[in-house]
Amino acid sequence: QASVVEGGNNVVEIEVYDTYGRRVWTKTASLASANATLIWDLTDQGGSPLSPGLYLYRAKLTGEGQRAETETKKLIIIR
Repeated sequence: QASVVEGGNNVVEIEVYDTYGRRVWTKTASLASANATLIWDLTDQGGSPLSPGLYLYRAKLTGEGQRAETETKKLIIIR
């Protein structure tokens, strides 16, 4: 869980990597609320669907006046 300053300048950056360490997708967005949702259609940067398998994603949240918080998790795509 990360701290989000309501109405503040909160920025989240999501990066998705394959098991070879290649970044396949990235998105940076501003958040105005702790309940914001970022939607992703499981495609790579070029718009091609990702293959089934294991990926890692890193979420970095930078809040106004706060240090950045980073978390890395596994993502499994099953089609």
